[in-house]
Amino acid sequence: MKWFGFQLHPPVDRLDAEGDAAHVIFLAYRFALLLHHRRQLFERQVRRASELLVLLLDQIVQLANLFSVASRRHLYIRIERVRRYARGRGRRRLVFFGRGIQRTLAHAEVERPFLALAHLARPHLAILVVAREDGVEAEAARAVAHLLLIDLVDVSLDLMAVEAGRDLDDVREELIVLVLQSPDVFLQLVELFVLFDHGLHCSNDMAKAAVRAGDSVLRAIPSVERILSAPAFAPLVDAFGRERVKEHLADHLASLRASRAAYDEMDARDAVGASLASATSSTLRRVINASGVIIHTNLGRAPIDDVIWSEAAEIVTGYSNLELDLDRGERSARDEHLTSLCRALFGCEAAVLTNNNAAGTMLTLAAVAAGREVLVSRGELVEIGGAFRVPDVIQQGGAKLREVGTTNRTRTRDYAGAIAKKTAAILRVHRSNFDIVGFTETPPIAELVALARSKKIPLLYDEGSGRVVDLAKYGFASGATIRELIASGVDVVTCSTDKLIGATQGGLIAGSETIIAKIRKHPLMRALRVGKETYAVVAATLRAFATEKHEERVPIYRMLATSLDALRARAESLTRGTSANVIESRCALGGGTTPTETIPSIAIEVPGNASALYARFLREQIVGRIVDDCFTLEVRTLLGQDLPLCQKALSEFAPATR
Repeated sequence: MKWFGFQLHPPVDRLDAEGDAAHVIFLAYRFALLLHHRRQLFERQVRRASELLVLLLDQIVQLANLFSVASRRHLYIRIERVRRYARGRGRRRLVFFGRGIQRTLAHAEVERPFLALAHLARPHLAILVVAREDGVEAEAARAVAHLLLIDLVDVSLDLMAVEAGRDLDDVREELIVLVLQSPDVFLQLVELFVLFDHGLHCSNDMAKAAVRAGDSVLRAIPSVERILSAPAFAPLVDAFGRERVKEHLADHLASLRASRAAYDEMDARDAVGASLASATSSTLRRVINASGVIIHTNLGRAPIDDVIWSEAAEIVTGYSNLELDLDRGERSARDEHLTSLCRALFGCEAAVLTNNNAAGTMLTLAAVAAGREVLVSRGELVEIGGAFRVPDVIQQGGAKLREVGTTNRTRTRDYAGAIAKKTAAILRVHRSNFDIVGFTETPPIAELVALARSKKIPLLYDEGSGRVVDLAKYGFASGATIRELIASGVDVVTCSTDKLIGATQGGLIAGSETIIAKIRKHPLMRALRVGKETYAVVAATLRAFATEKHEERVPIYRMLATSLDALRARAESLTRGTSANVIESRCALGGGTTPTETIPSIAIEVPGNASALYARFLREQIVGRIVDDCFTLEVRTLLGQDLPLCQKALSEFAPATR
C-alpha cells in the first residue's frame, strides 16, 4: 500500500510484547495538502524513509489523553528508517519515542519527532487507525490544543465509541479524523513550533521567520525593574521584599525565554506569587493524633499542655536568669534550675540536661569511660528508631564495648567474670521497642549494684523512657521508676524528657554528684547542652509531678487517666449525625516505653474503603489508623481542641445515611 512514495502497512494485529503501548499507523489520507504547500520540505525525508509510524506512548490506550498537552501525552508523526530497527532478535520490534520516555533495543538510534499531533488542525489532514487492546476502559474524549493554535484546531471524534466508562472489548480499530481548513497558515505555525521543539525543518525562509518571531517574543519581555515597579507586583514586594521577589521573577523570565513564551503580567504575578508562597511556607503543621499511639515519635512525641507552655513562654519570650545567680549577682550554671526539682522527685544528688537521651548516654560514657571498657548484656544491645544503635553510641562516647551473657539470658556472674582492670563501668539499657520473652533471665538491679560497688566501678542505667510514676495504675506492667533506680544504688540514670516525663525533647542525666561534676566539665557538654526553652518547659513539667498535678497538666497522663465511659461518651458525641460507629479498641503508650503492651480504649470506625479514608483524613491533617481493613479514629489520643475538627471531618466523610 503506497501513498506518494510511502510504503505503509495496515494496523498491527498485536500489542508490543511488553503490553504497555499501542501501535498506531499513520495512513496519510489526503497528505497531499502538506506536500502541496512545501513539497521539498518533506521529500528529503521521504527519500530516506520506508515507513511512517505514529506511536502512542502510554501504558493504556485512552482517547481522553490523545491530544492532552497538559498531561504530556502526545502522538508524534515520525519517519522511521528500516535500519533503525534492532536486528538479530528473531523478529523486528519498534523503537518507542516520547517526551520524557525512551525505550529502545540494542543499536536503535534516536531522532526527535518531526511534528506533534497535539498541534494538528483542520480540515481532512489525515486519518489514523488505532489498534486497541481488548478490555480497555474508555474515558470521555477531549481535545486540547496549543494556545497559539486554538483558533485553528477542531478535532472531530466519534464519541459514541469512547463513552466514558464503557468497556471497549469489541473495539479493535477506531478512526480519528483530523481536518485542516487553513493549510498555509497552519504549516507556518507548525514549522514554528517544530523549530522551537527542536524538530526537523528544512525551509530556510520559514526557519528565519521563526527565529525572527521568537526574537520578537523575547524582545517584548519587559525589564525586571520595570516589572517590579508595576502596580500588579506591589503586593508581592510588600509581602516578601524586593530582592526575594526579584530572584523568583528572574527564574520565571528565564523559563519564558527558554520556551519562547509570551510575557503576560498577570500570569507572571501569579507564577511568582505561587513560587514565593511555596518557598516560604512552613512545612511543619499541627496534626490531630487519632492513631492510638499516645507518644507517637513521628508526630512529635508528647504534646505540651497550654498551662505549661504559658508558664514557660513567660520566661522564654523575654530575658531570664538562665546563668545568673540573682542573690549573689554572679554567673551560675544553667542546670541549677533543675537540681532542686530533681532532688525532690528522684532523690538524686545532681542533674543536667542534654538535647536527647542518646546524647546524655554518650556524654556520660565519655566522662567516665573514655578509652576503657563498658560491660553490656548482649540482650540489651538495642537499636532505636533511625538506625541508632547502642554499640555506636558507646563507640562515639570513646568507650569500648565488652559484651556479656547471651541474647536471652544474662546473669550477674557474666558481669563479674568480665570485669578487669580496664573495665570502667557497667551499663544497663532499657529494651526499647521490643521485648524478649520465654526462656530469659536478667540479673536484679540490687545484685548489679552490689557487684559494681565491690569492684568500685559505677553502674549506669540508660532507662530511656523517663518513668516518673508507676504505670501499673494505668493498666501497664509495673516497672522501676527513676527514683527507685537511684534509691537502689544506681550511680547515674539517663532518660528522655519527651516520653513519660511528657515535656519537650531533651536528655536528663540524674545521679551522683561526682559523676555529674565530670559531665559538666566535659567539652561535649557545651556541644550537647540545651537552651532556655527546654529548661523552662522541662522545669514546668517536673513541677506538675512535684505537686501531683501531672494528670491535670501533662496531656499524656490526662489521656491515660480518662475512663472508658468518658471515652465512649466522647466518641458518641463525635459520631452523632454520621454513619460512623463506636467500637472497642486497644491503645499503645508508644515511644518504646512499654513494648508489646496495650490498654483498652474506644475508637470510631468509619465505613468505606480504609486506604481511601486514611488518605482523605490525612489531607485534613488527621492521622487515623487501619485495623483489620477498617479505618478508625482512636478517641483516647484526641486533645480537647481536636474534637471540633474531627467532628467536621466525620460529618463530611461519613455522612448519615437516609
